[in-house]
Amino acid sequence: MAKLTMPALILAALLAVGCGGRADPGWASCDLFNALNDAEAEGDLPRRDALLDELRGLYQAHGDDSAVREPLARGLYNTLHWATEKNDLSRRDALLDELRGLYQAHGDDSAVREPLARGLYNTLHWATEKNDLSRCDALLDELRGLYQAHGDDPGVRESLAKGLFNTLTYARQEDDLPRRDALLDELRGLYQAHGDDPAVRENLAKGLFSTLVYARQEDGLPRRDALLQELRDMIAAYPKDPFLARLQDRLDG
Repeated sequence: MAKLTMPALILAALLAVGCGGRADPGWASCDLFNALNDAEAEGDLPRRDALLDELRGLYQAHGDDSAVREPLARGLYNTLHWATEKNDLSRRDALLDELRGLYQAHGDDSAVREPLARGLYNTLHWATEKNDLSRCDALLDELRGLYQAHGDDPGVRESLAKGLFNTLTYARQEDDLPRRDALLDELRGLYQAHGDDPAVRENLAKGLFSTLVYARQEDGLPRRDALLQELRDMIAAYPKDPFLARLQDRLDG
């Protein structure tokens, strides 16, 4: 009999224990995900990658179990994030494609959708920093498509709102003011539909404030005043929002 590695021994033990003595692949997946994060923190990248492969193996055997899918999706996203930080772009793109495939198979699972949305935003943010406008646009369109299909998912809304604000900032830096204004209008529409979502409010408020600052520099005083009033109306509508309260302090300062 082949000798089991330590991760395999852990997995075998976990699969042998569960409610009523039954195997519990969800518990095993959660433990593997935690161990994956620990391995990354310790700089043990071969172990991290081996643990991700074990998560993939559990998914292959138990893909109908949402408790197995979630740790895999989160593990893929975390590894994508680390690959971006290390500028390992081919690996990042492969992991993003893997998240897309997971979504294609289980798009009804919010635990799969949110890591994909975050992965799309993560890559979009990188694309704007690298001035890769065509890729930025493609990723933003993909986020829009996720929102069209799952507008009730707060994780999807947050990534879209952040992507719109990020791209708005990039358009302003490139002096593409019509595009900046169109993206600001898109954030307004998102707010009109989901004003109760703090992440949507925050990104619209940031977009309004950023545009207000540049309206002052552009001598657009009527526009500046309209943007300022729009911000004050939002703050009045949500007086307990901590981000808006901090923004109010800046406006009053």
